[in-house]
Amino acid sequence: SLDLIPQGLPRNLVLLHLEKNAIHSIADDVLTPIRDLEYLLLHNNKLRSVAIDPKAFQGLKKLHTLHMYNNQLERIPRGLPRRAKTLMLLHNKISEIGRNDLVTLYSLTDLNLSYNKLTSPKVHKEAFRKLRLLEVLDLSGNSLQMLPVGLPKSLQELKMKDNELITVSDGAFEGMDKLREVYLSNNKLKLSANYHAMFKDNNNNSLHLCSTFLTTQNA
Repeated sequence: SLDLIPQGLPRNLVLLHLEKNAIHSIADDVLTPIRDLEYLLLHNNKLRSVAIDPKAFQGLKKLHTLHMYNNQLERIPRGLPRRAKTLMLLHNKISEIGRNDLVTLYSLTDLNLSYNKLTSPKVHKEAFRKLRLLEVLDLSGNSLQMLPVGLPKSLQELKMKDNELITVSDGAFEGMDKLREVYLSNNKLKLSANYHAMFKDNNNNSLHLCSTFLTTQNA
């Protein structure tokens, strides 16, 4: 099993499979020559954010899908590819989302941060401000006590199951006209008539609440 990404990989690679190894770091020059790279699969390794050089993904303008789940990332790595559309960071040790951690990732449509160590005070209220194309956000399996502030208006699916949500404030989804599915099972929500009114009509579109409040896990 590899503990580093091999040097001198073919420059015309489009898909690079490196999952299920023991890769613990990424140097600044090992990936950058592979200009045509579109898919980079690094899940099930031993990567830590501090061991990923901020220049590791520089110039990879075609890289749109990055899988880094099941690693040991303690934060969102710096310098991620700017054209990334799909970013899979689930099952890591990420405990915070800083104000600028996602600021260059304005092409993202699918962001998965589920089963990390996130708490509400450590998610910056402006963290998502640049993600204007984001359609799917998965924050399941963290320790979030409230919905993040400033969610993108482009969201179509929000997954928040297996958290510590106590309440959902009125107007939480105001202006989110594209939102179709919200997953909230297995939280600490109390049933309230307000919820049904709030979710019944989202700008004349029906919002589908999947595994919703009417479950013993929440009630």
